[in-house]
Amino acid sequence: MDPNAQPSSAPGSGRTGPSSVSQLPLILGVVAILLGASALGIALTNSGHTGAAGANGAPGSAGANGANGANGASGSQGSPGPQGLPGPGAIVNQSFDQGTTYINSTCGYYVGSTVNFTLPGPGTLVVSASLVLWLEHSNGQDTDYFASLWNTSAACDPIQNNYAAGGLGTAQPSDNYYPDLSLVQSFPIGVAGNYSIALIAKAAKSSVSDSTAFYFSSVVGVFYPA
Repeated sequence: MDPNAQPSSAPGSGRTGPSSVSQLPLILGVVAILLGASALGIALTNSGHTGAAGANGAPGSAGANGANGANGASGSQGSPGPQGLPGPGAIVNQSFDQGTTYINSTCGYYVGSTVNFTLPGPGTLVVSASLVLWLEHSNGQDTDYFASLWNTSAACDPIQNNYAAGGLGTAQPSDNYYPDLSLVQSFPIGVAGNYSIALIAKAAKSSVSDSTAFYFSSVVGVFYPA
């Protein structure tokens, strides 16, 4: 046997020849690279502990108002409120007179027919009256009469107001007559105060000897506050 000859591996001996030994460093390097990559992946995957939460940011600007919602159902009716104070009512006064008060061509008052009021303020005073006159009439003579309701603070003149009138002509027989009249008059009241309304009348006749007089009256006044 040549002493300088290199030993060879016999087939099936299990020994690695020179070519297998020379590839070992390369294999180890690949393994090292794979292990390093694996370690790097593990390091990147493990992010560590979560840090403390940061401070809240400033509130953002308010958003636009949303659309109005649908109206809700109507609520149940409440209980009635307390009774209010009574309002101002009407004021009523009346007078009645029966007696002879003569009248002539000069306007005169039937004093007993006056209705007096103390009124609290503005409103309307409505006065109605029934009146009977006594007329002494002579045939061939004319007798005319006028009656009205009047504020006693004004000048007496029934012709200047709403009035009732009548008369007897020359053909009427001589006799005593008792004509009746009905009157209604309203008086606007502007301010509070005392007011008196009375019957007034006058007669126009061609004979001064014939008499005309108030004979009976009933007067009712009602004040309606404004």
